Amino acid sequence: MKQFNPADNIQDLQYFGEFGGVNPSISDSSTYTFLSAKTMFDTFEGNAEGCYLYSRHSSPSNLYLDKALAAMEGTETANVSASGMGAITPTILQLCGQGDHVVSSRTIYGGTYAFLKNFTPRFGIKTTFVDITKLDLVAAAITPTTKVLYCETVSNPLLEVADIAALAKIAKKHNLKLVVDNTFSPLSVSPAKLGADIVIHSLTKYINGSSDTVGGVTCASQAFINDLKKVNSIILCNNVKLSPKDIKLFPILRMIVLDGSNNSYNIKKTEELCRKFAIKFYSTKTMGAAQIALK
Repeated sequence: MKQFNPADNIQDLQYFGEFGGVNPSISDSSTYTFLSAKTMFDTFEGNAEGCYLYSRHSSPSNLYLDKALAAMEGTETANVSASGMGAITPTILQLCGQGDHVVSSRTIYGGTYAFLKNFTPRFGIKTTFVDITKLDLVAAAITPTTKVLYCETVSNPLLEVADIAALAKIAKKHNLKLVVDNTFSPLSVSPAKLGADIVIHSLTKYINGSSDTVGGVTCASQAFINDLKKVNSIILCNNVKLSPKDIKLFPILRMIVLDGSNNSYNIKKTEELCRKFAIKFYSTKTMGAAQIALK
C-alpha cells in the first residue's frame, strides 16, 4: 500500500490558466449563466458537477484550492472560506443543534474558545473544556448529548500536542465526530489519516506565511461538504467564501512543501546543538513543534 505523502499530493496537482498560464485563472464573477433551465435546477440540487450557481457557495478559483487542500489532508474534498473562523463556525453549527454538547480542548485559539463559550449557548449548544492530553478526562466529559470532540493538533498558542489517534478511538466508541484544527502542523501531521472526521485550517497562518491573506478551509468527506454548501445550509449565515483573488494560496502551497522540509531540518540541527551544550530539548518531531529549556 502506497504511503500517504501530502507533499507529493500537492506537487502532483496541475491546474493551468484559461489561456495556457502556468497558474490557474481567476474567476471574478458573482453569478454564473446556464444553457438550460434543467442545468440550473440540477445545480441548485448539487447534482451538476462543473457548474456554478453563486460565488458565495463556490467558484472555479476556489475549487482549485479546495482540491489542493483536500489532497494535502487526504480527505475526499474541502471547502475554502474567508477566514479560519469562517471554517470553524459553520462546521460546528452543521454538526450540532439545540440540546447538543461539545467536548473541546481547553487550550484552543481564542476566537474558537469565545465562539464555543459565549456564542453557541445562544443556540442551546453547551461545551465542556478539558485537558485534551488527559484521555480519561476527555472520556469522562462525554454525555449522551455529545456530538463533537474538538481539538487542535498543536494548540494555539500553548503548543499542547493532542494524541489524535487515541482521541479518534474515543470518538468512534461514542459515535462522535472528531474535528481537528491542524493550522500549526500542515504536512507534518495528517489528522484524517489518524482517524479525524473533519480537519480545519486557518490558512492565514502557516499556509499563507506572509501575513497578507486571511482564509480558512474545512477538509472532510464529500457528503459533509455537500451538506455544508447546500443552498439552505447554515453556511448562508456566514460570510465564509474566500475571495477568488486569494487563489494565490495555491502556488504558495507548493512553497510550504520546501519550508516544511527546512523546518524539520532546523529542528534536528537545534536538537544536536542543545545536546552538545547540555541544554534540555523537548521535541515532538512529527508535529514540527519543539521547546527548549535552559538548565
